Amino acid sequence: MFLRSQGQDQYAVAAKSLARGELDAAGLDAADRALLDYAHKLTTTPAEMTVDDTTGLHAAGWTDEQVWEATFTVSIFAMFNRMADAFGLEPPENMVTALNR
Repeated sequence: MFLRSQGQDQYAVAAKSLARGELDAAGLDAADRALLDYAHKLTTTPAEMTVDDTTGLHAAGWTDEQVWEATFTVSIFAMFNRMADAFGLEPPENMVTALNR
């Protein structure tokens, strides 16, 4: 991987991959990938969530408390994003530039 060949550690590579939505390139373990897949589904198709989604997280090793916290975090970010969209708020230019590097 290019970033690793340039001296970046695995955490920097994973962070950059995640920021770009490149989950396969982030080198996540199965439990973390299951959690991100759950968060994606909750974000994009919340009406399709079923008990099987949380059962899958439990099978991956996540506790009830961790599933609750992840669900809360995804939900609160969705609310913040909807508020920003409603009022036309945009991220600061330096944040957009940093994510695009």
